[in-house]
Amino acid sequence: MSAIAASQPAQVQQKGLVTLFKDGKWIDAPRNDVNNWLVQVMIITPDWAAKVLNQRNLENRDEKPAYQEKLVRALKNGKFYLTNQGIGFYNNGQLADGQNRLASIVKSGISTKMIVVFGIDEDAKPAIDDGVKRSDIDVARLTGDRETPKRAI
Repeated sequence: MSAIAASQPAQVQQKGLVTLFKDGKWIDAPRNDVNNWLVQVMIITPDWAAKVLNQRNLENRDEKPAYQEKLVRALKNGKFYLTNQGIGFYNNGQLADGQNRLASIVKSGISTKMIVVFGIDEDAKPAIDDGVKRSDIDVARLTGDRETPKRAI
C-alpha cells in the first residue's frame, strides 16, 4: 500500500455524479443512488473492451505489450482467473486501471469475467498499482513450492 493510501482513509462521498455501465449502456447517476452498482462482476467481451480502450482511456501509462501477451496466453490456456484485480473507472467514466487487461481481452478474442469498479476518486491516481511486484520466489511460495531454495529461483 502506498504512503498516500495508508495515510488517508477512504471517505464516503455522498454528492456528485458517477458515470457507470448499467443495463448495457453508460449512464451518469447520482452517487447516492448507485451504491449497489459501484462494484460489479461483469463479463468483459472483446468488443466492450475495445470500446472502453478507444473511448474511455485518455490518461493511462504506456501499454506493456509483454504483459499483455502473458495475459493473452493465460486467457487462451484457461488460466485467467477472476481476482480482485479488475477494471476501474474514475467518477467521470474514464478508465483508471486495467488497460493491459482490456487490451489482452481484445487481442485474445476471449470474453472473461472481471470485477469492475466505478466511481474511483481521481485523487486516488497515485495509489493505483502502487504495490510491489511479486518476485519469482513469492510466486513459487504462493503456488505451494516450499522446497526450492531461493537461490535456485
